[in-house]
Amino acid sequence: MNWISAYLKRPHAVTALILLGVAFGFIGFKTLPLNLFPDANYPQISILLIWPGASAEDMADKISRQVEKEMATLDKSRTIKSTVRDETAAVKVEFDYTKSLDAAVTDVNAALNRIMPMLPAEMLPPRIFRVSDATAPVQTLAVSPKPESSLTLSKVRQLCDNEIQEVFLRVQGIADVEVFGGYGPEISLTIDRDRLARFGFSVDNVIAAIYAQNRNIPSGLLIRKTDELMIKIQGERSRRHELGDIVIGRSGEGSAVYMRDIAEIVTSHEQRRSFFHGNGKPAIGINILRTEGGNVTTTLNALNNVLPDVRAAFPELICSKSPIPRVN
Repeated sequence: MNWISAYLKRPHAVTALILLGVAFGFIGFKTLPLNLFPDANYPQISILLIWPGASAEDMADKISRQVEKEMATLDKSRTIKSTVRDETAAVKVEFDYTKSLDAAVTDVNAALNRIMPMLPAEMLPPRIFRVSDATAPVQTLAVSPKPESSLTLSKVRQLCDNEIQEVFLRVQGIADVEVFGGYGPEISLTIDRDRLARFGFSVDNVIAAIYAQNRNIPSGLLIRKTDELMIKIQGERSRRHELGDIVIGRSGEGSAVYMRDIAEIVTSHEQRRSFFHGNGKPAIGINILRTEGGNVTTTLNALNNVLPDVRAAFPELICSKSPIPRVN
């Protein structure tokens, strides 16, 4: 019983060490990050491939099969799955635990660059998504206008896509913010084909005029003794009525033909691809995502701290927590 003799000889020192261990254990327990669902899945990368106008058979034969073959050559890849539909193909690559998501993204991006010359030229640039437990939202917010407010759901979606999203993204502990539901605003041009034919133009002329006259063009640098100035040709229209000033061409009499002469320009909204009901009524959904390797508690605390400021900054909106997101 040597340890009992040692304790009897130095009772204060041993008691102090025991209390010190208990204190460190209590502090460690209180500061230990807690996650309802810890990161336990294999690292996964999803690749979205879009070829406008292509059938599912062409997507499988000319795109997804080529991508699958190249992904199979990557180091530490476990499984590869593809989902093909008309115009779109999604390829999911799963890697071993020993491969980090950053390394997986780098390898996938390099592999896509190698085979891009062999894919159809009309295909849009591939989009790469990281898939992990951190991509699941820790909280969903439902944002809707108050009953006495004049705001429409389309305007609320615009606020969520810009001002409100930027507020959340500046908060430490919140990694990403996803906005869904409602309508996205857009400007619609309805062309009068009879007027267009009367002036001797086609729809291709209208598209070419919009592309040429509704964009900003970099024009180089102006180098001075003390600084440098970037020069650009400001051509992008920021207001709806300014689109009417785009010149389509000249008529047979030599006068300029403007967009307002052959088209009706109205503010509308995009075709709805998702809708969201929060707390029993139509709303705009906002998903709050945590950082990779972070914990849910930290993100929720950060959200609770900033939420009163958001409600105060936008008094015409109802911004409430939605327990069960319903997305279609």
